[in-house]
Amino acid sequence: MKVSIQNFFNSKRHKQICYYIFIIALLGATFDPVNARERVNRSQLELEELSVLSSATGWMLSPAGEWESKKNRIPWHLDEKLSILKKVPEYALGTDNFKNYKFYQAKEANKIFIVFVKTYKDGRYLYENISEGWIDGTYTQAYAFELGELKKLQNLVDEKLNKIEINAFDYEYITISSKSKAIDVIKKNIGYQAPNKFTNTLVFEIYPEKSKNLTQFNIYNKSSNGVRNNPYINGTFTFGSNELFKRCYYEVSYDKFSLFIEDALKALK
Repeated sequence: MKVSIQNFFNSKRHKQICYYIFIIALLGATFDPVNARERVNRSQLELEELSVLSSATGWMLSPAGEWESKKNRIPWHLDEKLSILKKVPEYALGTDNFKNYKFYQAKEANKIFIVFVKTYKDGRYLYENISEGWIDGTYTQAYAFELGELKKLQNLVDEKLNKIEINAFDYEYITISSKSKAIDVIKKNIGYQAPNKFTNTLVFEIYPEKSKNLTQFNIYNKSSNGVRNNPYINGTFTFGSNELFKRCYYEVSYDKFSLFIEDALKALK
């Protein structure tokens, strides 16, 4: 069937062709490959270790009213009749544990901030339904916060519970990995201040007793506790409550903990 030129120009098909030509022309005018925005890689984040704490004694008040302790871990809160569970891998790692706590100074271009890192042991069952195939390893939590937040750790009051909340603008959680791999992940990922990024509050609870050369402390994430297990005691979760120091804490010499904090504070100078 013949279609006249006039009918073609008035047809729907002609209008569609004209529309596509217009879109193609518009794209050609607005996209200039020479002036297209460049993709710029993030500059390498430099981490300088400021201080480290790698040993302390963890204490937990048992349901029977007896204090139990373990090196670098707070024992599980268990009734005496359930004490056999302490040998089970899930419980053997304690309510909380740590391999070390570290403060780093992070540098990126003209930006300087602080990274606090907790390294600890945790694990899971490969077959959770039947609690078999336990796999454990090293886990890492890293918190990025502004340099000025360190000032909150100055002037700790002796023989008083100092509860300090550090506002972290970024957080990184790294599952089973080696130390070197964890540091690589931190360098690559931490420190972005995205508008919608979830922030975290890092809590330091510190009770120094200079006369006894002892400091008791707890460090945890206010948002997600940041510990392996948050025991439910007397109707409340322990971590984050006023009951915490009556039930569990870490203990280390006053001098060692003071050095840990003082070396970190040198970043302010």
